[in-house]
Amino acid sequence: KIPVAIAPSFQDSLWYINQRHTPSANQKKWSRENQMAWIAQLYRDFNGDISLIQEFADVTEGELNKLIGVLKLKEYISELTGYLTDGELKIATSPKFPISTFERFVNRNFVQDYMGFAFKENDVEINAERESFLNSFSILIRRLILPKDDPNSLNSRKLNSEEDIRKELLKLPEIIKHDDIPKIDPKEKQGTPDEETHSNLDEPIRNSLIEKT
Repeated sequence: KIPVAIAPSFQDSLWYINQRHTPSANQKKWSRENQMAWIAQLYRDFNGDISLIQEFADVTEGELNKLIGVLKLKEYISELTGYLTDGELKIATSPKFPISTFERFVNRNFVQDYMGFAFKENDVEINAERESFLNSFSILIRRLILPKDDPNSLNSRKLNSEEDIRKELLKLPEIIKHDDIPKIDPKEKQGTPDEETHSNLDEPIRNSLIEKT
């Protein structure tokens, strides 16, 4: 596919052609992150008017809903304080975050079933115990931001097929979904864990990232 721009007339196209082909011009193709951020901004500015957003974003309604849903899921990174280090959070919320790889991973139905979330039109719903979800989600984010040469890194080269994604998905901590939580007699005394339990992959991945930074 070759990306093109359509102008109503030759005269209207002159400025754009000049900007694209003049050595001093500073225009460049948007990254996936830039495109998704732009769509998110339009969604806020136009109060969720999908038809109006489509006029400016040039995407179908289905594509638009998926993009906004992925962006809303990514916003959960802001809740990972205590799960990720300050350095990890800085990378995860920066333009360097591999949004395309993240999108490829989370758009699979079997990933959503395993992790306890689902995209509903242009929103995301979490059907899992909060701490359980955030713990597993933090491991996913940590692996996505590791250097590509790190053996624990999750990158596009490791996620070429559905089989690859399934294999990496099973390495994430198991999530307690709301449907899995047993009903407990309120009269029964509840215990409080002394400390939070994280995946056995958590520490080596964290150490690997620290050594790289």
